Amino acid sequence: MRLLKFEGENFVFRFEKIDKQILFCLLRRYPACSAPLTPETMKEGEVIGPDLHLLEASLEEQRVGHRKQVEAILSDEGRFQEDELGYRFYLTEPQIDCLLQILNNISVGSWLQLGRPNPQMGKGSQITEKNIELAWAMDSARLFQSELLKALRQKQEFQ
Repeated sequence: MRLLKFEGENFVFRFEKIDKQILFCLLRRYPACSAPLTPETMKEGEVIGPDLHLLEASLEEQRVGHRKQVEAILSDEGRFQEDELGYRFYLTEPQIDCLLQILNNISVGSWLQLGRPNPQMGKGSQITEKNIELAWAMDSARLFQSELLKALRQKQEFQ
C-alpha cells in the first residue's frame, strides 16, 4: 500500500491484491480490545472508578459506529478500482481517521493478548503456532497505520 496522489478530497492509494486481502482480514478482527480497563490492562493495585461504565458505554457506541463506517467503506463498489497493477483505493480524511482508530484497536488488542511484549526492555513474547496470528495482526495493523499517517502528513505538506 502506498499513496499515489490526492484527487479532490480523496486520497488515492495503490493496493496490491494481497494488500486488499490483508486489510479485509485485519478489519474482521475488530474490536480486538473491547474495554479500556480489564484485569489484563490494569496495573497492579489500580481501582476501577465509578465512571468506567459510562466510558465503556461510550466506547461501545463508538465501536458500533466505526464498524458501520468500515462496512460502508469496504462495501462501496467504487472504493477499490481494479487495474493492471492491483487496485486504486479511494479514501477521504474522515475515513482515514476511522481506519486509524480501528487499526490502533487491532494493534493494541493484539499486543495485550500477546502479553504486552516489549523487545527493547527484554520482555518478548514467544511466538508459537497459537499466537502467530496475534503477532501478524499487530504488525500488519501498524504497517497500514504507518502508511495512512504518512499520507496525512504528505497532504499537510502540500497545503
